[in-house]
Amino acid sequence: MPIMSWSDELSMNIELFDNEHKKLVDLLNKLFDAMSKGEGHNTLDAMLIELANYTANHFKHEEEAMQKYNFPGLLAHKREHEDFIAKVMDTKQKYEEGAIMLTLPLFEFLKSWVHNHISKSDLSYSGFLIKAGMK
Repeated sequence: MPIMSWSDELSMNIELFDNEHKKLVDLLNKLFDAMSKGEGHNTLDAMLIELANYTANHFKHEEEAMQKYNFPGLLAHKREHEDFIAKVMDTKQKYEEGAIMLTLPLFEFLKSWVHNHISKSDLSYSGFLIKAGMK
């Protein structure tokens, strides 16, 4: 059972970002599914790396678009991205060291952050980018 589902309420009406957000939700669900099935450390570690790398790449796309269209909230949005990447990388390192386990509360945090970031932060600038010409 997925930990998060895509819904139209998360749509920014910008194809690139909607597709990337769907992929983030899919990666989060795959990692949760692997954890739920008791997959091994190597599998989970590889999936955490994939999630971290994909998220960083997606954030780069968002920030480039905000910069291209002179979105005034770029720096604040970028700080949100940096904070999340730091949390994911810290989690990955602690997991590799055996200091933490992938647990339901961790997945709840990830799900909440992704959902809230898309539904609040990202949707707050989508209208600006669409008016500026992004599709």
